[in-house]
Amino acid sequence: YDKENWELLAQQLMEDHTALHVINRAQVMDDALNLAKSDLLDYKTALSVTGYLSKEVEYIPWASALTGLSYINKMMKRTPAYGDFKRYMLKIIDPIYTKLGFNARPEDTHLDIMLRKKAVSWACSMGNKDCLNKARENFGYWMGMVEPDVEEMNPVDVNLKYETYCNAIADGSEEEWEFAWERYENSQVASEKSTILSALGCTKEVWLLNRYLNMSMTPGSGVRRQDGSTVIGGVARNTVGRYLAFDFIREEWDTVKEVYGKSSFTMANLMSNVMSNRNSEFEIRNLREFEADHASELGTSTRAVQQAIEAGEANLRWMKKNYESIWEWLKIQNTKLY
Repeated sequence: YDKENWELLAQQLMEDHTALHVINRAQVMDDALNLAKSDLLDYKTALSVTGYLSKEVEYIPWASALTGLSYINKMMKRTPAYGDFKRYMLKIIDPIYTKLGFNARPEDTHLDIMLRKKAVSWACSMGNKDCLNKARENFGYWMGMVEPDVEEMNPVDVNLKYETYCNAIADGSEEEWEFAWERYENSQVASEKSTILSALGCTKEVWLLNRYLNMSMTPGSGVRRQDGSTVIGGVARNTVGRYLAFDFIREEWDTVKEVYGKSSFTMANLMSNVMSNRNSEFEIRNLREFEADHASELGTSTRAVQQAIEAGEANLRWMKKNYESIWEWLKIQNTKLY
């Protein structure tokens, strides 16, 4: 389509999105955001088709739009524009979050369950108060139980475990962290253990994150060797933890190499987790220095490190080209009252 057609599509979606079939709506979201990311459409035009989402109740268009928007989310996360991005996202996500609610309902369809998972995940991470309170509340019920380790008694919705644990631990203190760690140690269910392990990396307490990183390298700490990369990856995904994880890898390089170097898959995985989503000159310089310092020792993770640097450079180009215009657009949207 040319620009004018995109504008007509955006207008049509705003006026009556049901005039377009649900699959076509998903296609429009997907095309617009992918074309913009590949530099074939300007972001103002691409983002204009997302404005109608506050009225969207179907899973497929939402899944499509959120996939495209998650790249912008990662790029904006540590920039001055992030407040405006969050305000815009809340404006479009609040209605579907409110409609589906945090807690499961007996009449839920399979698609409702999947859409709720996305709505809760985004609403909480964009700072929706009700979402964060519900996560805390549900986790709090669990903490208050006499026998919290009885799997079928866990009050947290089975489809929202990660979202609930992560947000409750992020908003909580040492107490929530320790409670979850105990559940990890006592659980016999592999999927539950792995969910808790990832969620423990969500805390905003720097000292807890550092202690957790150290546990990933310490025999007898309770973190199994094969789970160390999950721990470090979980910390690296956390905005507060990303630099801690990279610094930790650099500081403890000899141990990292010794513990994980033998498993090619783990090492490559670890590197791509710790180095992902870089988008500033300074960060990329850091990655390059790391690569130069350890070129002979990277082994199987050599490619992962190169890919992280290449991705970082692509992100940097993206930022230079799109950051200001996206921020400008977001500010305009946030002053509109609809």
